[in-house]
Amino acid sequence: MVRRLIAVAATALFAVAAWAAAPDMSGVWVYTAKDSYWSTNDLPANFSLALEMKFSGNQLTYSSVNDSDKNKIGRLSFVAPLDGTVVPVENQSRYNQVSVRRNGPGELEIVQYLNGDVIVASFYTFRDDGRTMVRRGVGKSPEGKSKAYQETFLRK
Repeated sequence: MVRRLIAVAATALFAVAAWAAAPDMSGVWVYTAKDSYWSTNDLPANFSLALEMKFSGNQLTYSSVNDSDKNKIGRLSFVAPLDGTVVPVENQSRYNQVSVRRNGPGELEIVQYLNGDVIVASFYTFRDDGRTMVRRGVGKSPEGKSKAYQETFLRK
């Protein structure tokens, strides 16, 4: 019985230590074409996206700027808890809700919805090098066409 308690305590301690050793995910992340692709093979050569993420306690403050088309700059900003709760997003035509969940050390899930319908599901992996983040997911265009993607970002 004592051995079992020690084993359980040690496992819990290692789990907490692993979580605490998670890569720092806060910062400005800038898209790079290296290792990036869209399943539709139409990733624009001039694709330009910067993400700013600030983690504080159990909350993410997120903002992004997509300036691929200099005449139509896309912006997205929201604040959401890290527990998967769906919260409203304002001033967006494509999405009006978002949920964020921290899935483990260096892992994040962001789901964007339009009236409860999933439009984009993204899974972020922050690499141990502290300077690389990969975002994978599936998104649905305004025309209703879906695509899978992998986009690589470097810390600015």
